[in-house]
Amino acid sequence: MTLTNYAIVPETLRTLLVEEKTVGLIVKGTSMLPYLKDGDRVWFQKVEWDRLRVGDLLAFEQNQVVFTHRLIKKSPQALLTKGDNNLFPDTPLAPHQILGKAIGFERMGKTYSLDRKRGFINTFLGYSHAGIGMVGTILLKFFKLTKGKLRRPMLWVGRGCLIPLKILERIILYAE
Repeated sequence: MTLTNYAIVPETLRTLLVEEKTVGLIVKGTSMLPYLKDGDRVWFQKVEWDRLRVGDLLAFEQNQVVFTHRLIKKSPQALLTKGDNNLFPDTPLAPHQILGKAIGFERMGKTYSLDRKRGFINTFLGYSHAGIGMVGTILLKFFKLTKGKLRRPMLWVGRGCLIPLKILERIILYAE
C-alpha cells in the first residue's frame, strides 16, 4: 500500500504496519537529499526499539506529521534523527513516536534494498551525519553568541560540511 506522507495520520500508519507488514510512503520535500528525493517511494516495516541502529532511516511522527529522517544517535530513552540535507538534528524522539524502519526505496522504476551491504553504508552515513549535526549545533550556539553578525560565514561552513557527504551518497547510490 502506498500513501503520501502529508495524507497520513500516524495512528493509521501504525495500524497499517501491523496489518500489512510493509507500507510504502511517497517522499515529499528535500530534507533527505540526495539519498531520498521528492517522489521516491520508501518501504517501511514495524521495528522494535532494540533493533534500531545508527544510520537507519525511520518514519516518525511529530505534531501529527510523518517524517522520514536518519537515526544519528540512540540512548535508552530517546533517539536523535537528522535529515541528510539538514545541518541541525531534529528534536529528540520518544519511543512512541517511531512508526517504522525503511527496508528499501524506489526511484524512477529502480528498487534499492536496504540490506546488509547498504546497512553498513547507512551506519557510516549515520555517524557522519551525527558529526555534522554537532557542527551545526556548535555553529548555532556561536550564531547566538555573536547575535547573528557572522550569519553568512557560519552557514557557508555548515553547508560546506554537507558537500562531501552529499557527493559520497550520490556515488554510493549510482554505483550499483
